[in-house]
Amino acid sequence: MPLSTWPVNILDEFQTVQKLQDGYSVSRFGDGEIALADGGAQVREPVNPALAAELRQIISVPQPGLLVGIPTLDRHGPKYANWVRRAPRFLKFLAPDMPYVSAFLTRPDSAPAIQTWEFAENLQACWANKKAVVVSEPDSKLLVAVTAAARKTVHVCCPHRETYAVLGDIEREVLRNRPEIVLLSHGPSATCLAARLCRLGIQALDLGSIGAMLLRLLPIERVTHVYPFALRHPELQGNRFAMVVRLEAAGFEVLYAGEREGTDRC
Repeated sequence: MPLSTWPVNILDEFQTVQKLQDGYSVSRFGDGEIALADGGAQVREPVNPALAAELRQIISVPQPGLLVGIPTLDRHGPKYANWVRRAPRFLKFLAPDMPYVSAFLTRPDSAPAIQTWEFAENLQACWANKKAVVVSEPDSKLLVAVTAAARKTVHVCCPHRETYAVLGDIEREVLRNRPEIVLLSHGPSATCLAARLCRLGIQALDLGSIGAMLLRLLPIERVTHVYPFALRHPELQGNRFAMVVRLEAAGFEVLYAGEREGTDRC
């Protein structure tokens, strides 16, 4: 398909965050997700036909309550040339009549305009004063940012690689904790989990590596460490206190689970 068929009414990053504040979920597609959908591999996931089929369903079939993020192909973007090279792969799966939003709401490298206090605060408002579940690795900066604003935070820990193989276990643990909102930072499998949770009526945001930007822009002074839920995966062994060590080295005050209301041991 020619590049001229690329969707033209993609909601920008600021419009997308407004929709998230209204309760929508979001699944994002970058080069890794589209490579997997096309039958390839990605650094965190091997070739997996089931994962490929699930990703193709998400990007091409509208789902109530779910926003699907793709590259905007903004000619003024700093990585425009990079995304144009990858556009043909996306075009294999995009649906002509499906609405899309910007996948760059978590990518300041592709959308520098989001690097503002206003954008960060509007995104943070999605989970402020709510019971949140964060699915991420133990040293996730998103976990730090969410814990600083949520009423209560539960951490469901995931492995760095092949998370899709244990996604069912992760989903069950998320549901067991009855969250008001779920924040996801675990690679391509987060795209799938956001869609699954949305179908169950739970708001889920696939936010990738946005945590570093949030910590830089928001006035987060105190951090509560929440012990991770340990899936039986070899990559998690020995990582229990990695986040605490890194936070202490960065000069944060670290409060351990159970020392104040709003924390939880997972």
